[in-house]
Amino acid sequence: MEAGDRAAIGFDASVLEASRWSGVERAAARLARALAEAGETVVLFSRRGIRWPLAPHDRLRFRTVPGPGPLPVWRETALPAALAREGARLLLSPVAAVPLMTRLPRVAVIHELPWLRRPSAEEGRTAAVHRLRILAAALVCRRLLVPSRATARDLAVLAPGAARRIAVLPWGVDATFTPGPPSGRIPLPPGPKILWVGTVRRRKALPVLLAAWRGLPAPRPALLLAGVAGGDLPPEDGIRPLGFQDDGGLLELYRSADVLACPSVSEGFGFPPLEAMACGCPVVAAEAGSVPEVCGEAALFVPPRDPAALAAALSRVLGDEPLRRAMAARGIGRAAAFTWAAAGTLARRLLAKSVSNDPPRAAPGRGASSARSEEDSTLRSRSKTTSDDA
Repeated sequence: MEAGDRAAIGFDASVLEASRWSGVERAAARLARALAEAGETVVLFSRRGIRWPLAPHDRLRFRTVPGPGPLPVWRETALPAALAREGARLLLSPVAAVPLMTRLPRVAVIHELPWLRRPSAEEGRTAAVHRLRILAAALVCRRLLVPSRATARDLAVLAPGAARRIAVLPWGVDATFTPGPPSGRIPLPPGPKILWVGTVRRRKALPVLLAAWRGLPAPRPALLLAGVAGGDLPPEDGIRPLGFQDDGGLLELYRSADVLACPSVSEGFGFPPLEAMACGCPVVAAEAGSVPEVCGEAALFVPPRDPAALAAALSRVLGDEPLRRAMAARGIGRAAAFTWAAAGTLARRLLAKSVSNDPPRAAPGRGASSARSEEDSTLRSRSKTTSDDA
């Protein structure tokens, strides 16, 4: 740490070592940069160099800290030692995994708990490991940050003793995502297009969308699948697996599509519908998880796992140009309420309170209602502004 600096925030950036970033990694990187924009010095620790696609900032510093063994061993050994050398005042983990053997104040981000209400939404081993990590974080962290009220409610059910330490920190939408004509960088078929952005993980409910699409009358619109590789599905006329897409590719697809379909049964936040709205692309989504509170009245919702309802909603949007224009306008207005500047300012205040608070103590459970901290007012005010009844 340089002379004159306020003690830095230590940031476990090991998740950013991934070659391809999902929503978790994108949120982590943007949160770190938003904190720097808000005036914090953030030191990002990783086992090896990370690819940093965002704009640099003089308050962002990167430290490569080699260490023995697998990642959990690194978190318990090399990372605490590096934090001590740096003089960090707290550790912010962008995921539930935190070191247990350190006295440094810890704050963890809990993105979602998909297996809590829908046990079949996540593979068994993945769910078990995730549950254990969250419970451990709830025992030792001074603050648990979640991106939505839906996740806050779920987390308070799983760890009622930590309910008073849960704070809602809504993510923002990157300034990259704006309305405009497509550039043509991705060759796409002419005619109507339905876009889906995600992975083939069970909770994303891709089979529901495929069934809905097959139920549409001929000629069917093209179905664009961002995040799905050609080998993930058998070839089928009209379906275009597009593989992994970076922000530039996603921008092109949002601007090209007539509607985004989001049938997922569990999202901790929901970047694809928010980004689609920011680009003026109408959204049809399952009424599940956090997506209703993020999209508000700007999206059209259907019951989860209901291909017929999803097909009917998609047909309605595709066949009604005035409706598409109205949804696009509402979506742009809704997305404008979610900024990374606001997220950085709120995160800074929450982290300051985390350092000043006493360490966690065992507390009796008070139910999910205790998860509504004063910081939740930020998301409530956004909902009120846009008449959201999430």
